[in-house]
Amino acid sequence: MEILSQYYVTQTDIQKLLQMSHKKAKKIYEMVSEMENQELGEFRAHDNKVALKKVLRCLKIDYNFLVRQCQLEEQKKEPSASLAATESSR
Repeated sequence: MEILSQYYVTQTDIQKLLQMSHKKAKKIYEMVSEMENQELGEFRAHDNKVALKKVLRCLKIDYNFLVRQCQLEEQKKEPSASLAATESSR
């Protein structure tokens, strides 16, 4: 969820956020990076990061949908974490 609050993301961020292989994340990163190079040229903000919104746009993923998905994943993890804490205190 922390990654969603960033405007620019790295290749590793893409991999973690979208839960994909390193190879796929690298392809997506390179595709978006090339787009940014063509659009912005020397005025590009970061050499090793790309805009998250452009990554999502390329993949046709809605930002709000992704936020909701991440929230659901966190909710699924929370009950198991609290259950483990309860069992360890016994």
